[in-house]
Amino acid sequence: MINESALLESKSLRDSVLERTDVLDRVKALSLLPDGMHVTTAMVATYFEVAEKSSTTC
Repeated sequence: MINESALLESKSLRDSVLERTDVLDRVKALSLLPDGMHVTTAMVATYFEVAEKSSTTC
């Protein structure tokens, strides 16, 4: 992992990672409810590809 301050200070280091967009290919959209701000538990579980229910207790 590249140090954030090194990226800020070094143009050549920034240029060397400029084309690294592979992480963006793994990002997917999170569907929102019609208000554009909220999601349901089921929607979040689907997004993270996990079960909606958990056996953990709080």
